[in-house]
Order: sequence, then C-alpha cells, then structure tokens
Amino acid sequence: LLVCIDKLTCVKMAERIKEQWELAIANLKKLLHIETEAFLKSTRGETTFVRELRAQIVWMEETQIHPVFSSEQNEVQDFLREGMDVLPYRKKIAEGIAGKSLEACFKSPEHPFRIAIVCAMWLTGFDVKSLATLYLDKPMQGHTLMQAIERVNRVKKNKKNGMIIDYHGMLESLRKALSVYAQSAEGAAFDPLMDEDKALAEYA
Repeated sequence: LLVCIDKLTCVKMAERIKEQWELAIANLKKLLHIETEAFLKSTRGETTFVRELRAQIVWMEETQIHPVFSSEQNEVQDFLREGMDVLPYRKKIAEGIAGKSLEACFKSPEHPFRIAIVCAMWLTGFDVKSLATLYLDKPMQGHTLMQAIERVNRVKKNKKNGMIIDYHGMLESLRKALSVYAQSAEGAAFDPLMDEDKALAEYA
C-alpha cells in the first residue's frame, strides 16, 4: 500500500510503477532465457533458481496495480489540466474487478490486486491482515499517522510483522505518535522504535 499526498499523485505513481514493473518483468525474462540456454547446453536439469524465476515472472505478470481515491466534483477537469484522463480509473474504482469491489479484491490474499496507491481512502478502518508493506509519501502525524500504521501491523499465518517505508522523513512524528500509545510499566513514555539494523533483521 502506497500513500501519496493527493489524487493526481496517486494516478501518476500508479503509471510509473506499472512502467517500472514491466521493465522488471522484461529483465527477468532475459535472465530466464540466459539461464534456460545454459542448462539446455549442459547435462544438468532445470535448476531451483530457474523454477523460482519462472514463478516470480508469473506472479509479477498476474499482479494488478490500481490507484484508489474518492471522487470529487471537478476531478475530470483537474486531471485534464495535468494531461490525464481520470475516467478509466474512476470506472475501475466504481465497478471493481469482475464484479467484485476493489476493496474486496485487495483484502483477498489470493487475488492478484496486490499494489494499491491511495491518498486518504483505506487509511482508517481498513483491515487487511495479509498487507506486508506500507509506503508513506504523505505528511501525517498523531492519530492519523497511527491509524495508517495500523494498516500493516496485523498478524496472520506466515506473517509476524509488517514493514513501513518512509519517503517523507516522518520519523520524529512517528516517535511522538508512538509515545502517546506506548508507555513503560511505570507509566512513563518511552521510545518504542528499534534500531534500523535490528528491525530489518527481525523483518527478514
């Protein structure tokens, strides 16, 4: 889940991510071709790496990426001024995928809608236990920031924690927000954030 500053940025980021996603798939296919040629010329069979590479390509090709944002009165004109047509995105948000709402699709661990770009929607009261990574590129603080963080902290089978990637430098805001909700046994506020290396080691 990527949180952007506004609706226009949601759509711009969705398009950029899709472009880079396709480039990544193309590069993986080139690597797969090289590895396939190598084992065909040898006496060894298909390697574990090649099988995993095939599976990764399939997973990436299946993955769907959609911006999700609420409608407003003048959005068609606002997007046109930026050279973008909002109507296809608005139709997808309204109709969902194969008759199923985008929210229901994203909440399903089996559904290929795996990357959502939002600015305000889905930041509160939206529980997705399988959500593993939250990318923040929007200034937030206090209760709003804590609500956003809660989107990624649900525990489920094969998931013990989530990861937050902060592009906006909100560490100080996060410390302040966490200090309100996290207190020591004596009732005093303390800093609950781990050292970066320790946190990454636990996430892995």
